[in-house]
Parts: sequence; C-alpha cells; structure tokens
Amino acid sequence: MSSNDKKQILKNLIKFNKSLKNIKNKISNLNLDSKFELYIITKNDIKQILNRALKENITFKELEEWANLIECRDDLGFEEEILQEIIFDFANPEINGLITKDKIKTALKELDMIA
Repeated sequence: MSSNDKKQILKNLIKFNKSLKNIKNKISNLNLDSKFELYIITKNDIKQILNRALKENITFKELEEWANLIECRDDLGFEEEILQEIIFDFANPEINGLITKDKIKTALKELDMIA
C-alpha cells in the first residue's frame, strides 16, 4: 500500500467521511506503529466532528469509537497537545465520564481558545 493510500485512509478517519465499519476495515490494514506522522490533526478537524455529534449527525457512541480509532496511532500527529487530550477524553468515557452535549460544548470552548 502506498503512502498516499495510507494518508487517504487516515484522512477519511479524521474527517469521518465514511461509515465507521468501512473506516475500521481500512484502518485494520494499516500498521499501528509508524516512524512518521502521515496526517496532522487540526483543531478544525476535531471541531467538525464534535459539531456533528452535537447536531446528532453522529451518535455519542460513534464519537467514542471514532476517538478510539485515533488514539495511540503513531501515524497521526496533533497540531496542539490539547487535541490529543480531547481525543483521549472522548475515547475513554469509562475513565473520563460519559459523553454528553455539555462535555462536547466544553471541548468546543477549549478549542475556540486555541489561537
């Protein structure tokens, strides 16, 4: 698989462009460990997904699964450290509390404070 193919799969994950089932299937073919970050996640990437959850275009469970697919991938980087913390928070509701609209709104406010 070419580097461009891998980047496209990761971009589809970050943008949540396809169904989770499709994304999981494609991601399962990628190695978790990577020497290089193939995609850098921006605050706008995360804001778009959080807003989709807030508008109920995706479920809170899908948001959790999406964050789980991103968490701990060496081939993904983060524009800001807080983005990684937000992904961890939503990927682990059993540790960090259930996903709620208020929790999403709080995360969006944190993202808006990033310059």
